[in-house]
Amino acid sequence: MSNTGAIFAAAAIVGYQRRHGKDKTFPHKLLVCDSTPGSLDFASQVGRWSRAMAVGTAKFFPWPFIITQGLWYAFLWANWAWEVLRGSEPSGVWANRVMNDKSIITTEANRLYLYSKEDEIIGWKDLEENVAGVKQLGYSVELEMFEGSPHVGHMRLHPEQYWNRISGCWKQAMAQK
Repeated sequence: MSNTGAIFAAAAIVGYQRRHGKDKTFPHKLLVCDSTPGSLDFASQVGRWSRAMAVGTAKFFPWPFIITQGLWYAFLWANWAWEVLRGSEPSGVWANRVMNDKSIITTEANRLYLYSKEDEIIGWKDLEENVAGVKQLGYSVELEMFEGSPHVGHMRLHPEQYWNRISGCWKQAMAQK
């Protein structure tokens, strides 16, 4: 799902709570996080994010890839500065906060984090560090590392491992009461 998927999931979860009451946590048994979250430190990640954005848009421009990445890099810094000036919380930071807020997400649900050391956008050490923090909050967490798969490419390269792991975690989550 990457960080964008996490942002959408957090928005849906907050929407649920707004509709059903602030005293209600999101009713779920399993949360699967595919290639998310990475580090929440903007400065250490902006290079990776600008590269990801350039990969998706470079074909639309006649200049070298590095120029497109540089433009995205500048754009992301400008957006970050605008958020700081406005006093707003960056969407990735907000999503991570929502996903780890016990008043919004129950600690009774299981979590599965899928990742790879070869992910060019979400660093595996960043993900493992984030997961360690999630465990300290009391969430039940499992990790599955994939060999050689790029960002959100685990299902495509390792479909059997991917779906077996999700299926196993789903069965485990449904067996719990």
